[in-house]
Amino acid sequence: MKLGKWINAIAVLIFVFSVALIASPLSAAADTPKPLPTLVDAIQECAKIKKGGFNFSVKTSVPAPITVRSAVLSLPAGETGTINSIAITGPDGVREFGCVNTKVQNGTDLVKACGGPAALKAGPTTYAAQGSNFSPILKTKFCVNLSTDFL
Repeated sequence: MKLGKWINAIAVLIFVFSVALIASPLSAAADTPKPLPTLVDAIQECAKIKKGGFNFSVKTSVPAPITVRSAVLSLPAGETGTINSIAITGPDGVREFGCVNTKVQNGTDLVKACGGPAALKAGPTTYAAQGSNFSPILKTKFCVNLSTDFL
């Protein structure tokens, strides 16, 4: 299934879940914990680069097993930097994807640069990343476009 269709399916599920919460009594809604954002939602939120770097960690979820075969960076033209580390840790505490000290620019495919696809298990997942030496713009953002297809 293509990533776009997968995201649309997740959006429908989120909409249905939201309607169910609104329709339920307030006391039941107050007792219901918020679901974790999906990995795709967490990654597709663009990371803010401040003073030439970034550092974040987010607890998220993978709704079904998926193999990410492409993760292409979107940066401003001419912007370069270093991904110091990326770690995606699955529900069993095992690192499912990782990368260290990778030079990047607009269009870099992190899956290729980091040595292969990310086979992710369903369940709670932690996504953490650090980067530095981004320039010439020290305050900007970058996005990652995920795909289950090889690009």
